[in-house]
Amino acid sequence: TQDRECSLQEANEKDSCRSTEHEDGSSHHEKKGRSKFSDPMYQRSLDGKGVYGVQLFDFSRKIKANDGESVLGGGHWVPESDAMIDPDVIDRISTNHSLANYSTTHSVAVFALDVRSNKTPWPKGKQHVHSSRGSMEVPALDFLGAEQWKWFQSALANSHARVNIIVSGLQMHSDRFPNDGNVVEEWSKFPEARDMLYDMILNSGVKSPLLISGDVHMS
Repeated sequence: TQDRECSLQEANEKDSCRSTEHEDGSSHHEKKGRSKFSDPMYQRSLDGKGVYGVQLFDFSRKIKANDGESVLGGGHWVPESDAMIDPDVIDRISTNHSLANYSTTHSVAVFALDVRSNKTPWPKGKQHVHSSRGSMEVPALDFLGAEQWKWFQSALANSHARVNIIVSGLQMHSDRFPNDGNVVEEWSKFPEARDMLYDMILNSGVKSPLLISGDVHMS
């Protein structure tokens, strides 16, 4: 069998690696070519869609502790073609690689959202009046854009990771005065978009979702 996971250190190198386990228990690592031109996040940025993506880390591989005991190790990066979470990767590979190849009990998926490239400009000098919308209708004021929303919904559905971390560069829950997106930039200024994000995560059935956000941006 083949174990295609890589360590965090190896994942940061130019090429990814493949660990092949033989029947006699021995194993070796071979380099598996990887360039930025095959990276889905890089390709989306070239296409002008934004800089967003998902990475998977598998914690099921055992390593030797200081006392010689085998313990569960940390964070082996799983290539996109094995993780099978990114919809753009799934669309371009053959169907015989459609099964995810990682632990579903000791894995973490990290989704990075782009809240810059497709952000709706705030109506200058005006207080926005929020309106109701359909469950999957992109809000009038939005951070992600229709293409990224579609990608995110599919990616969540594809994830079998035990923990799923969603990262945003802007704060989610805070609501600072004034109610002007030109002054204070945070998800609360676009409440329809924030509600859509919450609904999409909660309705996806993804395991153990965790939101991590950055600071508030003020100008």
